[in-house]
Parts: sequence; C-alpha cells; structure tokens
Amino acid sequence: MSTLRWADRAIDWAVHAHGLTKSYGSKRVLRGLDFHVPRGGIHGLLGPNGSGKTTSIRILLGLVRADGGEAFVLGHEVPKHLPQVIGQVGAIVESPKFAPRMTGRHNLEVLAESIGVGARRVVEVLLEVGLAEDADRPFHTYSLGLRQRTAIAATLLKSPELLIFDEPTNGLDPAGIHDIRATMRQLADAGRTVLVSSHILSEIEQVADSVSVIGRGRILAEGAMDEILGGAQPHVSIGIDRASLAADVLRAEGWRVEPLEDGLKVMNRDGTMPDGAAIAQALGRHSLWPHRLTSERTSLEAAFLELTHGEDLVGTQGRRRAVDE
Repeated sequence: MSTLRWADRAIDWAVHAHGLTKSYGSKRVLRGLDFHVPRGGIHGLLGPNGSGKTTSIRILLGLVRADGGEAFVLGHEVPKHLPQVIGQVGAIVESPKFAPRMTGRHNLEVLAESIGVGARRVVEVLLEVGLAEDADRPFHTYSLGLRQRTAIAATLLKSPELLIFDEPTNGLDPAGIHDIRATMRQLADAGRTVLVSSHILSEIEQVADSVSVIGRGRILAEGAMDEILGGAQPHVSIGIDRASLAADVLRAEGWRVEPLEDGLKVMNRDGTMPDGAAIAQALGRHSLWPHRLTSERTSLEAAFLELTHGEDLVGTQGRRRAVDE
C-alpha cells in the first residue's frame, strides 16, 4: 500500500497516473502504480534498478502502452492526447545520438532546423546549460558530462514546460554529476518542472524537492521531500545518566526533549539544529555530563529503509546496496 505525504493542500499536477499496469510476457513490471508530480521544482522517482521507473517514464512519453490504468501529462491523457502535449515536454530516456565530428553548436542547429526552431534559440539553450564555451568543439571530444549537457540543451529547444530525465547522471564523474545537478536546479528555479529518475539515494536527496519511492512496480510513498523524511527535525541526540533530570533541565532552558532508548533527543522549537555546545553547558551547570552528544538529521536513506521495511524489494542483496549502486 502506498503512503501519500502531500499534506492537506491542493496541488496542481504536472503528471499524475492511476492504476498503471504493464507486463512483458509473464513478468509483471507495473502493478497498479499511482504517482503524482507537482508542477514546478524537481521531482525524484526513486527505486532500485528493475523497479519500473523507466517503464513508467516510457508510458508517459507514449513509447510504451500500458496494459491498464490511465496517465495524464500537463492535464492531457496520454497516449490518447499525446500530440496536443508532446511539444511541451522534453525528455532524455536513452543516450541521444549526435554527429561525432560536428560541433555541439552545429548538432543543435541541425536539430533546431528540423523542428522549426530558429538559430537564436540554439544560442539561448547553450547559455542556459553552460555549454557556450565548448559549443564550437567537435562533439566526439566532449566528456560524458558535456555530452549530457548537450542532450539537455536539445530538450530545451522547444522551451518545454516539463522535462523528464531518466538516470541522467549514470556514468558521470563527481564533477559531471555536480554540473548536471546544478543545471536541473537552474531549470526548476526558472519555473519548469523536472522529473528525474534515479536509483541513487544521495542524488535524489540532494536535488529533489519532492519524491516518489517505487518498488516492484508500485509506489510505496510519495510527497514533498521534508514530508517523506517524516517532517524530520534536525536534533541533537545525547546519551546521559539521570536522563529524566536532564530532560527537565533542558526543557526549562527552552528546548523540546523526547526520550530515546539510550538517552534524549533534543530539538529547537523553531526547527533549526540545536547548538550542541549550549546543550552541554546547560547540563554542566547542573553537574550532568553527557557521554554522547551528536547532531543528527534524518537522511533519505533512513526514510527509504523505513518505508521499504518488510517489502523485500531487492532480495538478499540488501536494500542499500541495490539502491545505491
């Protein structure tokens, strides 16, 4: 059963799907999948390899037909009304093909002419993805990161409202990953909706504003990132003897305090990270001395493991390994 964590507010969806099913022969890939992508910002579709991410994206783009269910993109049912909406969508699902001996700029100019877009737009997208300095080099000299930026530039030629990227950082080095992440953030901040799929927890956590967690062809949870993290508040965890007395002291000093099995969880009332040194000083004034004091934030990895507990998504390999590799 999926867990919705969009809080109690009306949301304008860029993408929403209900009850999607898809099988290839005897293999069931999607099992009644429901998911939602809010307009604006970056939405992550997170799940292990083989969980149904790419099949879901292909259905949205009309590349694969679902066996059952319905999907809507920018308010249009697909594939039924795909021609009315496809011009507002840019996507990278597989590695796009460019002429290796032509420059990045020339590749984009040829593509722009084929779809009826002027040369001025090529200049604009080169600037938008930070490719202007390398635009006149042959494409075959580009690093994987520059090739991916060229692909993103190609998706922007029609000025789409929705961008869909399937595993866009695969094979990139850390610098390339950082560049693609920054480009996606810039596109989202300019008002576009970016849907990005990934099996890498840390990548989604660093870039996404909202997320859908998918496993074995169904959504396990989805919502704004802070809601998926359980509204998790930064806190300081302390291990201390006479925990009850320590809790009274800290509450009197203005902190929120909750008991833990082996100590206390201390939080600021405004949701910010508490000052560990101030906590230690407050306790020390009452001759209470913590033997452990650590600042903690709930990670997407921890939330993922909690959400998928008992789901057996990845067999005996271990959830973290299968998702992170």
